[in-house]
Amino acid sequence: MAKTPKTKPRRIRIGSTKSPPTLSQSGAIDTQTKPTGVESSQVERDHQEESLANARLDMAFNALADVRELRQDVFEWAKPDWLKAAESFFAKYMGHPALEQDSIYALPSTLIDPICKYVDLFTPEEEDFERHLSDISGLGYFLKRPVSCSLPFGRESPRVDEMWRNNQIRQIESNKAIIELLTEVMLKQGVSSDEIEAYFKEERDWELKFEDIRMGFSGWLATEPAFRQEVAKLRAKWEDRIRINERLPMISISINGEQGWPVPMPDRDLHAEFMDFYWRWGLETLATWDLPVPVLPGLTQPSLYGQIDQENMGLVSFIPWYFLREKGIDIQQFAKHRGLGSISPLLKNWLNAEPKYWGCGRYGQMLRLFLFFELAIKSRYGERLRGKLANFEEAFLCYLNGEKNTVSLDNLRKIRQEMNRRINLCSKPSAVANCCGHELCVANSLPPAVAAGPPSPAMPVVRTRTIATPGEKQHDRAD
Repeated sequence: MAKTPKTKPRRIRIGSTKSPPTLSQSGAIDTQTKPTGVESSQVERDHQEESLANARLDMAFNALADVRELRQDVFEWAKPDWLKAAESFFAKYMGHPALEQDSIYALPSTLIDPICKYVDLFTPEEEDFERHLSDISGLGYFLKRPVSCSLPFGRESPRVDEMWRNNQIRQIESNKAIIELLTEVMLKQGVSSDEIEAYFKEERDWELKFEDIRMGFSGWLATEPAFRQEVAKLRAKWEDRIRINERLPMISISINGEQGWPVPMPDRDLHAEFMDFYWRWGLETLATWDLPVPVLPGLTQPSLYGQIDQENMGLVSFIPWYFLREKGIDIQQFAKHRGLGSISPLLKNWLNAEPKYWGCGRYGQMLRLFLFFELAIKSRYGERLRGKLANFEEAFLCYLNGEKNTVSLDNLRKIRQEMNRRINLCSKPSAVANCCGHELCVANSLPPAVAAGPPSPAMPVVRTRTIATPGEKQHDRAD
């Protein structure tokens, strides 16, 4: 680390080294007259005071320089691993075109390997870049910070920094302690060991199912024109402020169900607008401008979102145990009844499962294809993909299947074609007036004469509530 250069401080001068001029016998001013004994002792005292003051000044200056160096050393020592890794990465690949973007998406190593095997795409330097990016960032960088995302594919490309490892260890230990406590309680209530084992297996199966739904919903949102249109408007309005904050807002999490800390005054309008947006679409946050993160359901575990957030994004009900006697209660029917007037019309196509025969699994695979192919590979190596698409499909199929053979090549091509149709939907005449403005749409936009087609129907009015901060009243707002 470079040390702070030391410069000499300005010297202090006390008194005068020369005695006052005197008159000679001829009447002229004599500047060479030697000082008297009294004047000589005064000059010596001045010299001593000056030397002492300068010595103290040198000591203070050197101490200040040492403090500055110590502060730099402490700052370097206190830096988290992810920040050190990010600084090293951006310094090593300075000037790389991908680093000029706000969002840099990393390829998982389980995809890089088959690409190197089946597709002649990377130079040795580019392969080093891709592997380095995957190793240190996980899913990539947003505003030079690792992408924070609770969706499952975040674990396919784990960050290797110490903080991430420690968090994972604490999470595993916490889950183990909870399971041991629940097991102890169940045993005391007379539940057999086989029933307890089946209980935890069923819970894990439910959680995997919920993860598939969240991944699918995120993939549907990421390619949904109406959603992309709203994100583009938010980005155009708040992008500069988001860059200052270095992150996008997110729904607060609280153990006691409160709404979290008050929002700083400069961010009140930004926060309120993003909360309304998250409530309409059922989001916890935007990990990047392209990656929506749906809220977690509170089914196998209690929800940690605030009460107002839960009521605006889903069904909040209490079912006493004695109600389980009645087998004729249809939860789906009851939820639709409660959701009348509350469910956002924007989710109509998702809830109605349109297009048909498209389950959550396919949309989850579409999300991976969208991030890793469209936003990572195509944006960095688009021109080289000509004539190699079939090879890339084979590599991507190897990544999706892993050790299993669950996705066929035909299914992958259908997913890619549907993704392209949804991405290019904004370039159609009926949607140009409200195009989301995403670079993928702009690249496929129609000529100006065709683009001036009729506008799409107006967005429906959705009633939402903004968070009430201390001293303010909660109010309804139409968006």
